[in-house]
Formats: sequence, C-alpha cells, structure tokens
Amino acid sequence: MERYNMEKLMMILFMLTIVFVAQQRVFVDAAMAAKFQPEKSTGTCVKTCGIQCIPQLAPPMIAACFAVCMIGCKFGPSQVVYNCTKDCAKAIVHSNLGADPESVRHHVDKCYESCQRKF
Repeated sequence: MERYNMEKLMMILFMLTIVFVAQQRVFVDAAMAAKFQPEKSTGTCVKTCGIQCIPQLAPPMIAACFAVCMIGCKFGPSQVVYNCTKDCAKAIVHSNLGADPESVRHHVDKCYESCQRKF
C-alpha cells in the first residue's frame, strides 16, 4: 500500500515538473509564439492538460500526452493534424518506453511539423 502511495506521489511530482517545463518553454520560445496565435492562455492549457494526462502510468506517456494536449490547446490545429500528431507520438513512445520527457517532447514537435506539412 505504501509503495502505491509513493508511486502516486512520484507521478504527481513528475507531472508538476512537466507543467513547469512546459510553462518555461512557452516564455523562452518567442519565435514559436510569434508564428502562432494562441487560442487560450498557457495557464488554462496547462491546467486542462495536467488533469487530462495525470492518469497515464508511464512517464514517457505522460510527457507525450501533455505535449500533444498543449499543441491542441494552444495552437488549435485541425482535427486531422491533431489526430495525426497524437498517433505519431503514441507510436514513437510505445517503441521507446525508456525515453526521457525532453526527447519525447522533441519527437512530438517533429510529429506535429510533419503532420502539419502533410495536411
């Protein structure tokens, strides 16, 4: 029972770390901000995505869920581009379960760019 609580605590701490990194990335990446017109505030997206992604069990899955969710929330791509990005990210994460959150985010960004060019 205590192990379960410790794992739950670790997942919550990990998720909070991802939220913090995501917020910092928004401030640092001014070039992306100039290119896209955000539909929602970052704070709203972070809260929504955090709630949506916390049930994921594996840290790479949480990172992928959060990155894809933030893309959908902040940039409002078409449903086709969003689904393409989500499928691409899931495929990459499932093939590399030991990936760290930063590499997962990088892969999701590549998926998004690829899907955006496709459609």
